[in-house]
Amino acid sequence: MAPATATVPSGAVKFVVSNPGTTKTDEIELKNEDGIIMGERENLAPGLGSNFTLTLQPGTYVLNCTFQN
Repeated sequence: MAPATATVPSGAVKFVVSNPGTTKTDEIELKNEDGIIMGERENLAPGLGSNFTLTLQPGTYVLNCTFQN
């Protein structure tokens, strides 16, 4: 995952995630300002992808990725 800043309008937002690397991605999660997980995808093996759609309210969110060795 490459760090980046993005701005999207409130409402339905589709997240398209993939793992092009060689390390298993344990979890990709979107958290709100209070640290509450709004949505996530787990166990993305190398070469696989997934997506999820969330209805977001105005605010600041953080997208986290964790990796398994």
